[in-house]
Amino acid sequence: MAWRRLESNVPEDELIEIVLENDELKIDGNLAVCWSSNLDFTVERSTKTLVGSAVSGEGLVNVYRGTGRVLMCPVAPTTSLFESTNTMIAKAAAKSSNTFGK
Repeated sequence: MAWRRLESNVPEDELIEIVLENDELKIDGNLAVCWSSNLDFTVERSTKTLVGSAVSGEGLVNVYRGTGRVLMCPVAPTTSLFESTNTMIAKAAAKSSNTFGK
């Protein structure tokens, strides 16, 4: 088992872990924080027709298929995420990393 570190603005006890076993999970928005690399990930329309998507107010959903785990936050990130990543320190770290393809 490989270990990874995850930095999140959501406290660990508020994160929700969903275990899939040859199953499918559809999530609206950016609630998924991370997922197992062996899951198939696609973005799909939330309904079968464009008219249905317009009527429901939903457009696209993230779909995870297979066996693995998805870690979700209980609510979509808001300005607190933007504020914490839009600091001078965060910008300096991004510039010195491979974020911009250097």
